[in-house]
Amino acid sequence: MAVSEVNLEPHIRGNNMSFLIEFRKNDLPVDYTGWTLIFSMKYHPLQSDEEVALRKEITVTGSEATLEIVPEDTRNLATQKFYYDLQLVSPDAEEVQTVMTGRWQLLASVTHNVELSS
Repeated sequence: MAVSEVNLEPHIRGNNMSFLIEFRKNDLPVDYTGWTLIFSMKYHPLQSDEEVALRKEITVTGSEATLEIVPEDTRNLATQKFYYDLQLVSPDAEEVQTVMTGRWQLLASVTHNVELSS
């Protein structure tokens, strides 16, 4: 599988976001059931894995997975551009494939408290 470099659209920190990742080869779906998709985001690509700003793990079913970002994931992060990658890891962890890399900018919001008044 080829690595894609994709800079994600800017995102307001503390907001929800989800996006579908489809696994295809020669324009046909590839079944990665049981594999783990890991999203890692760092301030700088040379930081150690222990210094990751955000890490999400998703078990793949079929030929796609959905990455869900919830408010708690980004609420306390700096507003800046981050580096990220997506890696597929086989169930026995013997095979690792980086499928996407890029940058992702977090923006500040104006509203910080979303408690609703009755």
